Amino acid sequence: MKRPAPAARPARGPAAALDRTGDGFGHLIPSVPSSPSRARSGALREIGWAAFGEIARTLAARIATRFKPAVVVGVAWGGVFVGAALATALGAQGAEVAPESLASEIYLPAREGSLAPEMLAATRRHGLLAYALRPQLEDVLREVAAGTPVVVLQNLSLPLVPQWHYAVVVGYDLGEERVVLRSGRTRRELMSLSAFERSWAPGGHWAMLALPPGRLPATASAERYLEAAVALERVNAAAARRAYAAALGRWPDNLVAAIGAGNAAYASGDLAGAEDAYRRAVRAHPDSADAWNNLAQVLADAHRPADARGAALRAVALGGPRLAQYRETLQAINSKKEDSQ
Repeated sequence: MKRPAPAARPARGPAAALDRTGDGFGHLIPSVPSSPSRARSGALREIGWAAFGEIARTLAARIATRFKPAVVVGVAWGGVFVGAALATALGAQGAEVAPESLASEIYLPAREGSLAPEMLAATRRHGLLAYALRPQLEDVLREVAAGTPVVVLQNLSLPLVPQWHYAVVVGYDLGEERVVLRSGRTRRELMSLSAFERSWAPGGHWAMLALPPGRLPATASAERYLEAAVALERVNAAAARRAYAAALGRWPDNLVAAIGAGNAAYASGDLAGAEDAYRRAVRAHPDSADAWNNLAQVLADAHRPADARGAALRAVALGGPRLAQYRETLQAINSKKEDSQ
């Protein structure tokens, strides 16, 4: 599979900084005063993930020449720390979920970690839209500037001996060339842009948002947003309906959004809403056999056989890879009409 191109470095500019120290994303936890016993040589000390990453890279470099591990790409270890990253993103949108609870949802015992699909799926289960960003640093910074924390996958070690970790970008300062992360137990981890890019690249520059279904990302594209809405529809039709409505507000003639809105309304038992959405689809795309077929089904359920048969005939006439399904719809409508006579 072709690896995405390296993330483009944003043009250096004024402090387009969004170091969110006042909105709950970037609070600094006061450090505990060191006691004489903790200051002794060899005593335990608390370090941030950035420092841990440097230590891990140094250690990995020492053993890389003689140790050949089986590399598993995209699995992040950390248990509750993985849950903490997603809990931050969900909490920013009003979905308060304990990190421990999320960790149990996304942790894969066989992998001893969490894959990116589990992060997306858990977001949908909590009624939010999981939106995968383009693999570009510019998009991450634009979303943070819009007030949305961004979950990212980092490798804090070398590619040969990866140490995968999920963190949340909550701020940045282009003047200082650094990002602000919520990372593990550290609520405000400062990392240079260059170090962040090095740690982010091995995972394919993977990044995601957790959004209320009616809100569009600052970097929204129709294809990515509707892909996220379709995935949400599989687990929460009511939430997906709000997402499709937002999509139609931005892209009013989009066929996927119109059919999706109809499907979500139909799943919710709203036949009138489904009919409106499908009629919108066939007006903008009269050659869409899927839209005509779905409209036929809704009209049949609404006990309007003549209108339903007309729509079904249009679908059959247009044909396509699902012609057999369209014929089944037409046959069911004809059979229902015969039974009523």
